[in-house]
Amino acid sequence: FENATVFIDINGDGEFNIGELSSKTNADGIATFNIDTSTQTVFLFTDLTTTDVISGEVISGQTLTAPQGASVISPLTALLAYTSLTEEKVKSAFTLPETYSLLEDNPLDDAWANTDRNSVVSANYQLIATSKSYASALTGAGIETSEAFMQSFSGLYNVIESQLDSNFSISFLDTVFLTTIYERIISENNYSTEIENALIALQPKVVNATKNLNQQFSLASL
Repeated sequence: FENATVFIDINGDGEFNIGELSSKTNADGIATFNIDTSTQTVFLFTDLTTTDVISGEVISGQTLTAPQGASVISPLTALLAYTSLTEEKVKSAFTLPETYSLLEDNPLDDAWANTDRNSVVSANYQLIATSKSYASALTGAGIETSEAFMQSFSGLYNVIESQLDSNFSISFLDTVFLTTIYERIISENNYSTEIENALIALQPKVVNATKNLNQQFSLASL
């Protein structure tokens, strides 16, 4: 992401507060600090000025993090931070290169072959596309934008963790898998009857649109 805010979460609340060190990402998606961040918890959030460095699309309302010591923040590192899944299990589930480090390597570096680069970027995009699509449904039903993204990511990551812990495969092109995520989001949150009914009514359309979007990302190459 270009022009995303990266900050050191001093008080551990996951929110950017006055006094916490921050840095903006540049056109290559890189943010720098003049202190050692290896023992710090670092978050990234996007707003209406943040763009995807590959597609140029505005990416707003996302909050991502990574385990301490990571030099990369992405949807995949957030998956590691928010669940008990190991890096090896996540890489296997997404069919990522064994030699690739989710916490240290940049897939856009020239050192990576196109096939490896595409697999990592595609996995991150499918995570973002799914969470963004479901968050849009939540906001359309009346949930505040930042809350919608957090609830969407939570449901998404919890389903992935549950599936992988049970040694089930995952596929963002599978209607059943995508439906499970959508239903998990609804079940995890105490929505009003009105909002819940609205989300249930939207479910077939949102799931199908998300599947089609993920299909595009699975076929895309850099």
